[in-house]
Amino acid sequence: MNLYQFELFCQIAKVRSFTKAAKLMHLTQPAISSQVQVMENFYGTKLFERSATGVKLTPAGELVYKYAQHFLAEHEKLERELDNLMGTNAQTIVIGASSTIGNFALPCNVWSFKEKYPEANIRIEVENSKKIIELVLEDKVDFGLAEGPEFSHPDLEVKKVGESQVVIITSPNHELSSSNSITIEELKKLPLILREPGSSVREVFIEATKKAGIPAKDLNIVLELGSFQGVLEAVKKGHGISFSCIEAVKKEYHRQELHYLTLKDMELSMPFLLIYRKDRTFSPLAKRFLRFIIGPAALEFC
Repeated sequence: MNLYQFELFCQIAKVRSFTKAAKLMHLTQPAISSQVQVMENFYGTKLFERSATGVKLTPAGELVYKYAQHFLAEHEKLERELDNLMGTNAQTIVIGASSTIGNFALPCNVWSFKEKYPEANIRIEVENSKKIIELVLEDKVDFGLAEGPEFSHPDLEVKKVGESQVVIITSPNHELSSSNSITIEELKKLPLILREPGSSVREVFIEATKKAGIPAKDLNIVLELGSFQGVLEAVKKGHGISFSCIEAVKKEYHRQELHYLTLKDMELSMPFLLIYRKDRTFSPLAKRFLRFIIGPAALEFC
């Protein structure tokens, strides 16, 4: 048995679903089921009762859950005391983050991390995904968190740590505000406001339209802006439509400042990637933060 297995176990117990826990832990459902099977074999008893509505702890599972929480809390306490002993609690972590992650996910993750490790110093450099990769390669940040298609590089480790749906965004007064989806042919006629080249949302959209037989030159791009906030303001004022990861516009959607819809017969998604140099030596605090954001906490959006 190890701490990671207890983290998996506690996550399943909290969300009462193998599927949800697997998604939060960035694992496949068979992988997480296999880990539970290992635990059940080790303790010689069933820990979860499975049903059509989810899972719940058995009496034995309740007991394991009680002790698992205790083990994890004690290990966290041990790490804090080691930090105090070795003086690592005042280390600085520099993170490069693309716009959606840096503006809408990392601040809340950093806040949660600092509640556990209040002496930690964390600095976030927000750029587009292309620039984040450059910062990692130039060793100017400890690691990067970027949006975009998975890729390979001889000097980099690239790991998928999440994913978001990409949606079309419009003004609430736009003629499309009563629609839930449109076709790619309908989209082609509409004025588009896009981020600058190097932005991952832009690249995902351009690649998807190219696969649908519509090259970028046939799109009605009326404005390019170097910031996501600029795109939002232009869309709100009705100057055109754009694209965004859904998490980045939920607040505006619920405030009825924006409307979002999808493309018919085409799913657009945006992977979130952890990127770091293969030769990078992480500080104890950086290792802890990495474990925090790719473990049960995951990348949670504010």
